[in-house]
Amino acid sequence: MGSVRESQRETSLNLIGAIIPPMAWRTRCYECGQEVPITRPLYGKQSVLAEGDLGHAIATYEAHPRRPADTRSCSAVSTTVPRYQMGKAH
Repeated sequence: MGSVRESQRETSLNLIGAIIPPMAWRTRCYECGQEVPITRPLYGKQSVLAEGDLGHAIATYEAHPRRPADTRSCSAVSTTVPRYQMGKAH
């Protein structure tokens, strides 16, 4: 029984990977204004995933400096990307 569930899980993950290909996601940071990397968008419902509307996805800002010349970390790191910015993610 366990191997059937494991197989179903693998199939499910493969389908998700087919819908959202692995890539470096980016959007503008609301704090520093730079185009920065974000985590892979996650959807709460399968129906929203099928629509592909990034405005309903959830992601967080990855580590990035405040400015190119300032190596200190931006204060938005690890915070949730606002919906209006998620809609513009690519």
